Amino acid sequence: MSELISKSVESKSLMPDAAQRARMRRRRNISDAFSRYGVGAAGMAVVGALALIFFYLFSEVAPLLRSSSVDVTQTYASPVSDADDISAHLTLDRYEEIGASFNPSGKVNFFNVDDRALIVDQQIPVPDDAAFSVLATGIAAEGLVAYGFDNGQVSVAKSHYALSYPNDTRLVTPSLKFPLGDEPITLDESGKAIDVLAVQQGRNEIYIAAATRDNRLLLGVFLAKTNLFGVTNVTQEIYTLPALPEGVRAKHIQVDGTGQHLVVADDKAQLHLFDISNPKSSERKIKVASGRGAVTAMHRHPRLRRHYPAPPADAWQRLAKSYSGPVSYSKLFMKVIEKSRGHG
Repeated sequence: MSELISKSVESKSLMPDAAQRARMRRRRNISDAFSRYGVGAAGMAVVGALALIFFYLFSEVAPLLRSSSVDVTQTYASPVSDADDISAHLTLDRYEEIGASFNPSGKVNFFNVDDRALIVDQQIPVPDDAAFSVLATGIAAEGLVAYGFDNGQVSVAKSHYALSYPNDTRLVTPSLKFPLGDEPITLDESGKAIDVLAVQQGRNEIYIAAATRDNRLLLGVFLAKTNLFGVTNVTQEIYTLPALPEGVRAKHIQVDGTGQHLVVADDKAQLHLFDISNPKSSERKIKVASGRGAVTAMHRHPRLRRHYPAPPADAWQRLAKSYSGPVSYSKLFMKVIEKSRGHG
């Protein structure tokens, strides 16, 4: 009886036999191998993704580590000027599609940069029996251009680009605007020729500084208001600035847009800083030698739009001696003004 019970228990054993165990072992080995290689592959994918991210970042930053270069892709003769009326000033619109040529004759030509086709031409107001003597420009963002004439008058213009989207296509339409009216403005009542000129847009006013043929320094402050009928009324104040030292002549002038400071570079390689915060009692504050030869050009730094107090008397000299970067007197002027804020 006990033998029958033992045989019955053995036949109902729940343990897998040898063949089943072998199959399960193979299945487990396959699962282990898949997990091992799968986890390894996923880890390598993460490492690869990180490497690609760093490679992309490096490819974006790498150009900053290389020296800059400019390649000329195309050159052509100016389609809007000739030997008798050479362009005195060239500008581009923000999309670099349309160029504007300001010529000594007062003619302003807008042309397509790619195919050189003339789009439109307009005329700067030119006084009767007067000849062009000098041209001045403000910062590029404002686009002001001033023409000086040999009778003491000036004309101010501004290139304007109207943007429209006919049929979902961008269309830029150039034109010329006259912020101080479409007639020349008398800057020098004595009628002397304007030899050096500067123009700058302020918050509301337009500042025009000039040196005349007889070496006088003039400052004009102009405020233009246009009524509902499109008529522009210009309020102007003309001031005579303190004279330069005996024996020197102005070669370049730059005025900041706040109406606080004016810089004159003379023919003796000297820079003169004027305080024009109160034009009626303006002062020539500082004179310093450039130390690097004659000044050949002056441009206003865009940051000079902000209001700064007049610099202390020794700031210009100290910075002119310590400044060792490339010759850039707009940057030097900016450093003087910033230095004056801390008086150090």
